[in-house]
Amino acid sequence: MGTTTFNKLRSIDTEGGYVMIKLKRYRVTYVPADYATKVYEVEANSKGEACGLAREELLWDVGYDARHDWEEEDIEEVSDE
Repeated sequence: MGTTTFNKLRSIDTEGGYVMIKLKRYRVTYVPADYATKVYEVEANSKGEACGLAREELLWDVGYDARHDWEEEDIEEVSDE
């Protein structure tokens, strides 16, 4: 299982000032045909951003061309337990 950890806080510009926000944790699962599963945990603001970050990790793991053989199967928010 690949795990990508980014800064747990992200700054956002709000009209000249920056506000730090706590990122949520998402688990994104990718599967190819029927023989393997790759799961990445990333910290992001939304499911869409989480998918993008996990897709980048998938690209690094399997390569640019092979990433097309994988499709997103599931995405879920992970609690800090």
